[in-house]
Amino acid sequence: MTKARIEGCLFGGQPQLDEGRIKQYMRKIKSGEQLPAPVLFVREDGSYGVVEGRHRLEALRRCGVERIRGYYFLALPPDKIKKLRSDLIQRLNEDAGR
Repeated sequence: MTKARIEGCLFGGQPQLDEGRIKQYMRKIKSGEQLPAPVLFVREDGSYGVVEGRHRLEALRRCGVERIRGYYFLALPPDKIKKLRSDLIQRLNEDAGR
């Protein structure tokens, strides 16, 4: 894992964020709870996109965190990113059910 600036992470083209989830994550952050690292991808221009962890990332930003550790992938075509995100969410949901 390496660190990236939160402000450099782009959410474009993704559904609107849920304020309730963001506030829930903010409470956890403020209480000192460690959250799972977001999954990001690096575009050719060096900007970051979010594959998984948009709500956690926004909560961290609102809590004043400027840099985060995350898992990074090189830029992929949009259809592969969509599939990767879907697969990751499915895997996380399966893990949470155990």
